[in-house]
Amino acid sequence: MTIGVWSDPNGDGTPDDAALLGSVVGAVQNSNTNTFVTYCFDPPVALPAGATSFFVGNATPNFAPELLQQGIDETISQRRSWVSGNADGSPVNFVHPGRNSLVDLIDNFGLPGNWLIRADDMTCDESLSLVGAASIRNGFRIALPLTGTAGIEDRLGAPTGRYRVIMTFNHRVGSVGGATATCGTVGQASIDQIDPHNVIIPLTSASDACNATYITVSATNVMDETGHVLAQADVTMGLLIGDVTANGIVDQQDLAAIGAARSQTSSILNFRSDIDNSGVIDKNDYHKANRYLGTSLP
Repeated sequence: MTIGVWSDPNGDGTPDDAALLGSVVGAVQNSNTNTFVTYCFDPPVALPAGATSFFVGNATPNFAPELLQQGIDETISQRRSWVSGNADGSPVNFVHPGRNSLVDLIDNFGLPGNWLIRADDMTCDESLSLVGAASIRNGFRIALPLTGTAGIEDRLGAPTGRYRVIMTFNHRVGSVGGATATCGTVGQASIDQIDPHNVIIPLTSASDACNATYITVSATNVMDETGHVLAQADVTMGLLIGDVTANGIVDQQDLAAIGAARSQTSSILNFRSDIDNSGVIDKNDYHKANRYLGTSLP
């Protein structure tokens, strides 16, 4: 997600004329723990001279079904929290939220309460850090957590064992020294042209040689646009072809999941069953998963 601070030029507490002052990319963390997560702005956001109020909020990625990734205090509503978006699903105007087609208090969307988000004037760590990672094929991403249990990629990297790991950093990246992996062949790391917070690392020759193993992918000497350097960023991906349920073993549950989605077009709800990434879940996916029946991650 992207966190932003916006101006309130006329100080009326409504975002109709709000304009973006600064933003930072972050990852959802500490869900359901009643813990505030601190995101640092680099450079710091400066309010316009004479400003009496401002807005702070975040843009939620559009992964259907829609998820609200920020907490809400529902004990009492002060009618100060807003939602901005477009009814037709078109990209949100993040710079000028008041120019979207839907701009209203969250109470009027059936969410009485207040967003649990705030801004502080404080000194914080402005160093470059890895904040998220994913394995992406055909536009569908499998999250690769940076801590705890590793994410599991269950799809074939056809035709040459090809995968693509995306690393997301808290700052815009200016350069990447290189990339390595503990299994498979790593191509040249590149900066995402659409969002320079992302570094793309291609991995090939991995499907069979690396199946049923944990692969650690590393980006080295990552430098952001202001000169901060991160010597190495690591993410681990479990590769287990056919493990639709992501429980670490290919079993009858996985075959049943593929069977239940048969003839469906791949979507955010069923893409893990599209083992061969054809865009349609069919008998080929079932047969390919069945080939790996009984395999597991260590």
